Amino acid sequence: MKKWKKKILILLSCMGLLLLAGFGSQAVRLLSEKPPLLDLDKAIQDAQFGQNGNEASQEGKDPENPADGKNKEKTITIRVRGEEIWYNERKCNNLTVLEAWLRGDGKSQDTVVLADDYAESHCYDDTAAVIEMMRDKVGFSYREEEW
Repeated sequence: MKKWKKKILILLSCMGLLLLAGFGSQAVRLLSEKPPLLDLDKAIQDAQFGQNGNEASQEGKDPENPADGKNKEKTITIRVRGEEIWYNERKCNNLTVLEAWLRGDGKSQDTVVLADDYAESHCYDDTAAVIEMMRDKVGFSYREEEW
């Protein structure tokens, strides 16, 4: 009787292993036959490669545009990348320095552009708060955009 119990136990164990191993399962397939939303091969062919994105396209631009003879309207670009703050392609050490630069360079006819270049959220929010505070004091126009 003990031999039969062992044989039945071994037989049931083998059947369980076959079921666990996927005996009789179907091949892996997609849930829908729709084409993918994005053709990655085409996107890779059209992509522009570079370490810091599209910085090369910004080289030839002149930030100062003469409005009339004396007054010159200029665009001040403040870019936040990670936790680094860049003020017209100069690295800014902290928000106090940024505030001093805006106080010295900012005029009422200027435009300040805050660009999000993969910024840390807290750093971007603090920078935006400083710019808005200086906008109220100096009077320049201000807008946000993605880099």
